[in-house]
Amino acid sequence: MHCLTRRRKLLVLYVLGFCLPWAPLACKKVTPIQAGAVIATPTFDLSFAGVGFAPHEGQPVQVALIDRATGVRVTLDTVTVQAGTFSLSRTSALEAAHSYYLDYYADMNGNGTCDAPPVDHVWRLKIDQVTAAVDISDKHRMGFNDSCASFAVQSTAPTVATTNFTAVGRIVLGDQVSVPGLSAGQPLAGGSVFLEGFPEQEVFTGADGNFHLALSLPAGSTLADELTDNIGHLVMWYTKRKPGQTSADWDTADVRVGATHDVALNAAIDLGDQKLNYTRSVKIHVANGDTGAAVTTCWIHSSAFQFNLITKGLGNGDYQIDYLPPGTYNFLFDCVGYKSVTQAIAVTAAADINSTQTVPDVKVSPK
Repeated sequence: MHCLTRRRKLLVLYVLGFCLPWAPLACKKVTPIQAGAVIATPTFDLSFAGVGFAPHEGQPVQVALIDRATGVRVTLDTVTVQAGTFSLSRTSALEAAHSYYLDYYADMNGNGTCDAPPVDHVWRLKIDQVTAAVDISDKHRMGFNDSCASFAVQSTAPTVATTNFTAVGRIVLGDQVSVPGLSAGQPLAGGSVFLEGFPEQEVFTGADGNFHLALSLPAGSTLADELTDNIGHLVMWYTKRKPGQTSADWDTADVRVGATHDVALNAAIDLGDQKLNYTRSVKIHVANGDTGAAVTTCWIHSSAFQFNLITKGLGNGDYQIDYLPPGTYNFLFDCVGYKSVTQAIAVTAAADINSTQTVPDVKVSPK
């Protein structure tokens, strides 16, 4: 099974696994090349299956394989969800040592084109440094990726990337935070920095706490167009884990601290020191807007956090979102049998590690 990753360390409702890009490749015997010989690049087969897609029963799913180095679409396939599953196979679709995006979407509105989430449900997987045949099985989930550009009419010419925004700064521990083994103002190595709504853009701070985040987007893409004169949330956090825990154990971590910073998206900016303070847990009740009855089966998604959003179902229509830095976020509530709704939620500063904030009810309408 080929290991898949997203740009950020784990999270939400499904765990796809972890890849170690620094792990050594298996040694191979080297065969001398004869003079004048034609060297063919090895190719490998691709198999892809989706499971747990009952919400999309009977809907078409388009799958695009994108070469990450050039932006060129290598293959495009359409399959149909049957009995909650779909699958496809491509012979010799992958070239050795190449890396790819595997983008796919369910055509929710049936118009035959990819529309940005949540109108259509769009996902992105990563295939790193192909060395053998790749066999991928992915589960249905509510963490979407706006990669509809992968399904547009596309030339075979490489897409030219342009860097539209750069942010540099340093992450340090806030003055009012108590973290075992750390002191106020101390630089935080391994802190996470990313920009709301822009996938595949996370960076981590070095030993001195410094970070350098650059948004490099294809010219003419939807995201690149949105950069002009817009303001976005730069999200930063750091987790101090209990001894022996890994990134998969963040939901039981000792402490998590974070901060957000509003930035103009059309310039290079030096943010200086960013002090991280306690994050908050937010409790939300979801109710039927007509009857007031509790709605008990919902997925909660935010473009700010993608798979880093940690949610819990508390029962009786109550939900909890953990580890939110102060700021305002647009959360998408997708509940079984109800229309999707987006609601802005303002998260206030926390006074201590276990602080919880209750926000107004979210009301959804039956389909």
